[in-house]
Amino acid sequence: MAINFAKAKNRLILINQEGVLPLIQKALTQAVKESLKILAQQPNCHVMVISSQQKDVLTNWFGESSPLLGLAAENGYFYKWPKRGEAKSAWDLLLEKGDSNWIESIRDIMANYTAKTDGASIEDRESMLIWNYSLSDPEFANH
Repeated sequence: MAINFAKAKNRLILINQEGVLPLIQKALTQAVKESLKILAQQPNCHVMVISSQQKDVLTNWFGESSPLLGLAAENGYFYKWPKRGEAKSAWDLLLEKGDSNWIESIRDIMANYTAKTDGASIEDRESMLIWNYSLSDPEFANH
């Protein structure tokens, strides 16, 4: 893999934040940030971190300390290309916002299951709802 990386003329590295980057108390370690920064500084190397987190969370984690990183918030609904030169990068939308009337009916369904599942919660995002069951008893799913 290292040989192919060295030979490549252009490199795109997509990193799933929840699946790959270690979090300590809901924050990225300085060592991880520094490693990403070094990776993004490689010639013709483009690094994009994809997360279900909101834009402000990713901005707080990476901010201007890693301007060469691309960021994708809410699983790519919002994205920000790496900053090149003096221009400050801004968040773009993957799709134009459409009719969101469906959200309340889905929220009602999720609330029903949340009430029946200890430790579950609903997380609101700008573009989605997340039913989070990570604090639920793992044995619950076996019944």
